[in-house]
Amino acid sequence: MTPKKSIGKILHQSNSSKNLIIELDERTSIGEYVYNKNMEKIGEIFDIMGPVNSPLASIKIENEDYLVSPGTDVFTRERQKRRGSRKRRKRR
Repeated sequence: MTPKKSIGKILHQSNSSKNLIIELDERTSIGEYVYNKNMEKIGEIFDIMGPVNSPLASIKIENEDYLVSPGTDVFTRERQKRRGSRKRRKRR
Protein backbone atom coordinates (compact mmCIF):
# COMPACT_ATOMS: atom_id res chain seq x y z
CA MET A 1 0.00 0.00 0.00
CA THR A 2 1.27 3.44 -0.85
CA PRO A 3 1.85 5.66 2.20
CA LYS A 4 -0.39 8.69 2.61
CA LYS A 5 0.68 12.30 3.01
CA SER A 6 -1.51 14.91 4.71
CA ILE A 7 -1.87 18.05 2.55
CA GLY A 8 -4.43 20.10 4.47
CA LYS A 9 -7.92 20.43 5.93
CA ILE A 10 -11.39 20.95 4.45
CA LEU A 11 -12.70 24.49 4.98
CA HIS A 12 -16.11 24.27 3.28
CA GLN A 13 -18.01 23.32 0.12
CA SER A 14 -18.47 25.95 -2.56
CA ASN A 15 -22.12 26.93 -3.04
CA SER A 16 -21.91 27.49 -6.79
CA SER A 17 -19.63 24.72 -8.05
CA LYS A 18 -20.05 22.22 -5.18
CA ASN A 19 -16.25 21.83 -5.10
CA LEU A 20 -14.53 21.37 -1.75
CA ILE A 21 -12.24 24.18 -0.65
CA ILE A 22 -9.25 23.08 1.40
CA GLU A 23 -6.52 24.98 3.20
CA LEU A 24 -3.17 23.59 2.03
CA ASP A 25 -0.37 22.79 4.47
CA GLU A 26 1.84 21.05 1.90
CA ARG A 27 2.76 21.68 -1.72
CA THR A 28 0.70 19.76 -4.21
CA SER A 29 -0.25 20.08 -7.85
CA ILE A 30 -3.34 20.32 -9.99
CA GLY A 31 -4.60 16.91 -11.07
CA GLU A 32 -3.49 15.03 -7.96
CA TYR A 33 -6.08 12.76 -6.38
CA VAL A 34 -7.23 13.57 -2.84
CA TYR A 35 -8.29 10.97 -0.26
CA ASN A 36 -9.88 10.89 3.19
CA LYS A 37 -8.18 9.26 6.21
CA ASN A 38 -9.36 5.81 5.07
CA MET A 39 -7.72 6.41 1.66
CA GLU A 40 -11.09 6.53 -0.11
CA LYS A 41 -10.87 8.85 -3.08
CA ILE A 42 -12.68 12.17 -2.61
CA GLY A 43 -11.76 13.75 -5.92
CA GLU A 44 -8.99 15.61 -7.68
CA ILE A 45 -7.35 19.01 -7.25
CA PHE A 46 -8.95 21.31 -9.78
CA ASP A 47 -7.39 24.67 -8.90
CA ILE A 48 -4.90 26.24 -6.50
CA MET A 49 -5.55 29.84 -5.46
CA GLY A 50 -4.84 32.49 -2.87
CA PRO A 51 -1.60 33.91 -1.50
CA VAL A 52 1.59 31.87 -1.66
CA ASN A 53 2.03 31.81 2.12
CA SER A 54 -1.49 30.37 2.76
CA PRO A 55 -2.81 28.74 -0.44
CA LEU A 56 -6.22 27.15 -0.92
CA ALA A 57 -7.18 24.37 -3.30
CA SER A 58 -10.46 23.51 -4.99
CA ILE A 59 -11.25 19.79 -5.18
CA LYS A 60 -13.65 18.54 -7.82
CA ILE A 61 -15.45 15.77 -5.93
CA GLU A 62 -16.30 12.46 -7.60
CA ASN A 63 -19.32 11.59 -5.50
CA GLU A 64 -21.75 14.47 -5.01
CA ASP A 65 -23.15 12.72 -1.93
CA TYR A 66 -19.81 13.07 -0.11
CA LEU A 67 -20.46 14.32 3.42
CA VAL A 68 -18.44 17.48 4.06
CA SER A 69 -16.98 17.91 7.53
CA PRO A 70 -15.01 21.14 7.94
CA GLY A 71 -11.68 20.54 9.65
CA THR A 72 -11.28 17.03 8.25
CA ASP A 73 -7.75 16.19 7.08
CA VAL A 74 -7.23 15.29 3.43
CA PHE A 75 -4.38 13.26 1.96
CA THR A 76 -2.55 12.37 -1.24
CA ARG A 77 -0.48 9.29 -1.94
CA GLU A 78 3.26 9.58 -1.44
CA ARG A 79 5.01 9.42 -4.76
CA GLN A 80 7.26 6.44 -5.26
CA LYS A 81 10.77 7.13 -6.39
CA ARG A 82 11.31 5.81 -9.88
CA ARG A 83 13.44 2.74 -10.09
CA GLY A 84 15.65 1.94 -12.93
CA SER A 85 18.92 2.96 -14.30
CA ARG A 86 19.62 6.34 -15.72
CA LYS A 87 22.43 6.59 -18.14
CA ARG A 88 24.84 9.26 -17.06
CA ARG A 89 26.98 11.29 -19.33
CA LYS A 90 30.65 10.58 -19.17
CA ARG A 91 32.74 13.50 -18.13
CA ARG A 92 35.47 14.54 -20.47
